[in-house]
Amino acid sequence: MKIWVDRLSAEPEEITESPGRDWWQAHFESTDSPDAEFELVESPVFHVASCSRGQKVDLKGNFEVELDAQCGRCLRRYRQALQDSFRLLLEPVVENSPLDPEGRAALERTGVCLGEELETGWYRGNELELDDFLAELIALSWPLQAVCKDDCPGLCPQCGVDRSKTDCACRDPKPESPFAVLEVLRDKNTGSV
Repeated sequence: MKIWVDRLSAEPEEITESPGRDWWQAHFESTDSPDAEFELVESPVFHVASCSRGQKVDLKGNFEVELDAQCGRCLRRYRQALQDSFRLLLEPVVENSPLDPEGRAALERTGVCLGEELETGWYRGNELELDDFLAELIALSWPLQAVCKDDCPGLCPQCGVDRSKTDCACRDPKPESPFAVLEVLRDKNTGSV
């Protein structure tokens, strides 16, 4: 998605874009394979309202994407919707802007360099390429562990049966206390002296 600074006005202009599977593969190539934890179902859709605030560029919007995911507990496939909103305020880059080498490279490549927070940054030039920023937003909304439902009991660690479909006779070994492992280590150390 591109924004042209010289075309912005004080009134927000809304853009809706769905970049497609090629865009997805370019940014998330390692995750879009048959054995991946997540596979793209529907292309992401980005809604962005852009306007100028003096020399600053103000961007507000949201995104949504639907993925096919593999549950980290029971290994079943399920649909995972990702969505989030954002706001980004960009200032024109000046000589004393605190940019690291990576930030300077991003300015050369896309015209945009993000600050430490994803809500601020700098821009250079008239054409701002937002694809890297939008991909980073999706990556940050990724769940730490894909779970089909919060109370998914998962697979039995002993017999491997899916506990959400059937019960098993296995019993989870429970230590007498949370420090039982440490007692075993202590006994090993004192016994070898």
